[in-house]
Amino acid sequence: TKKRSSTTAYQALEPRNVQWRENYWNMNYPFGIANIDPRTVIDLDEASVSVDGANRSRGTCLIGDRAREVGPYSKSEKVTLLMAVLGDPANPERWFEIWNDGGTTVTRFYAFIERILRDIGDGTPGNRYCFTMDNLNAHTNAAVTALIYNAGHRIVFRAPYYPVDGAIEYIFNVI
Repeated sequence: TKKRSSTTAYQALEPRNVQWRENYWNMNYPFGIANIDPRTVIDLDEASVSVDGANRSRGTCLIGDRAREVGPYSKSEKVTLLMAVLGDPANPERWFEIWNDGGTTVTRFYAFIERILRDIGDGTPGNRYCFTMDNLNAHTNAAVTALIYNAGHRIVFRAPYYPVDGAIEYIFNVI
């Protein structure tokens, strides 16, 4: 498969983004996650997948055989996956939604966060989770952040252009 690369990846090395990443890993909350127990981190993001085309003349098969299989080689519709993972190995919670009618909207993201909050309950000083995510507009929406804060939990936004910092990205890679 081919993954389209970002045309703005060079922005990862801009001083503000380098500093943001440094803060994320080395500063205490609310600027970073240095004092956050990794078992209480809920990392979330979305990914879209589609088949833009396929080459029937290439594939894996025995030497001497032709790689020709019957299959859907035309273009497919885009599928979006919104997923969150909890960093606790003893309680590896996963939440996800899959749809094929558009991208992530504030309404859809808000409902997803509500579902997670119903599962984990209200935060208390001894039982508080930290949501980490990138800075997509739906993620930084005031209603979404208020929902999380009002439930007693925390938010720390990851630095842009550093997908390596999000645990969810490794799960997307496997998928």
